[in-house]
Amino acid sequence: MALRHLLTLIVLVVGAAVVYSQTLSAPFVYEDQHVLRMAPASVWSTLFQPVPGRGLTVASLRATASDPAVAHLVNVLLHLQVGVLVAWLAWRLAGPIAMCGAALVQLWHPLNSQAVWYVTGRSDLQVTLGVLVALLAALSTRWWRWPLLVGGLWVAAASKEVGIVGVPLVVLTLACWCPSELRRPWAGALWIATGAVLGASSSSLRNWVAMAPAVGGPDVAWTECVVRQLGLIWSLFAKLVVPRNFSIDHDALALSSAWLTASVLATMATSVVAVWSWSRCRIVAWGLAFIAVALLPRLLIPTNEFIAERQLNLAMVGVSVLAGTALARWLGRRPL
Repeated sequence: MALRHLLTLIVLVVGAAVVYSQTLSAPFVYEDQHVLRMAPASVWSTLFQPVPGRGLTVASLRATASDPAVAHLVNVLLHLQVGVLVAWLAWRLAGPIAMCGAALVQLWHPLNSQAVWYVTGRSDLQVTLGVLVALLAALSTRWWRWPLLVGGLWVAAASKEVGIVGVPLVVLTLACWCPSELRRPWAGALWIATGAVLGASSSSLRNWVAMAPAVGGPDVAWTECVVRQLGLIWSLFAKLVVPRNFSIDHDALALSSAWLTASVLATMATSVVAVWSWSRCRIVAWGLAFIAVALLPRLLIPTNEFIAERQLNLAMVGVSVLAGTALARWLGRRPL
C-alpha cells in the first residue's frame, strides 16, 4: 500500500470523526429513551443471555445510559472502526484505490448516518463490526484468526438477532476467495459448533419470530410485507445517488404499485447478474450476494416493522466494496 493511499484513508477517518462529533452534544431521542428504560439494571447479567440475542447491545447501552455524550461517542467510535475494517476488507479484495473508495462510502454516505445518530443504532454497528472481524479473520492465514473468527461471530449474534447472518457471510466469502478452506477439517467443526449454539438458543430465535408481527406497523400478509420491504429497500438504495430525508415507519405504505413491481423485477435482474458474474467477475457476485444475505432476514421473518436506514448498515459493506472497486476500475488502475 502506497503512502498516499494510507494518508487518504487517515483523512477520511479524521474527517468523519469531525463531522460526527456534532452528535456529542445531542440528547437522547424518543426511541433511545424508550429502549434505555427497558434495559435491565445489571450490565453483566445481559451478557449471559442466549445467543443470538441482544445481550451485548443491552449491556453496552446500559453502561452508557447516564450520559448522552458518552453514548454518542461510543457510536461514533464504532462507526469509525467499521469504516477502517471495510477499507481493510476492500484492500484485501480489490486493492488500495478500492480501499479508499469503500472507506469514503462507508464513513461518509448519509445512509449510514442514522445508525450513528441514534444511540439505539448501536446494535447495527456492532453487528457490522463483528461480521467484519470474522470475515477478515477468515481471510487471514495467521494463527490468531480462530479466536477472532469465533469472537466476531459472537459479537454479531450477541448484538442483534440478525447477527446470525455472520455465519453464511463467512461461508460466502470463503467460497468466493478461499474455497479450499471450506474443505479443511476446522470448517466442519466450526459449522457444527455454530449449529449447536443456534440449537441451544432456539428459544431466543422462536421468541424473536413470534414477537416480530407485533412490533408495529399495519397488519399485512407476509407476501405483501415482503414486496413492500423490497420496495422500501430499493427506495433506500436510491438514496445512494440522491441522499435526502430519513425514512419513517410507514413509508412502505406510500409506495406505488408501479414502484413495487419495478422493485421485484429489479431484484430478479440483480439475482441474474450475481449468478452471471460468479465465473466472470467474482467481486461483483460477492458484493451482490453479500447485500442479499445481509438483508434476507428482513424478508424471511414475517415482521411488520419496515426497514430503516440504520438497518442497512451491514448491507452497506457490500455496497461500499462494490463502489470502491468501481472507482478503481474507472480510474483504470485495478482490473476487475
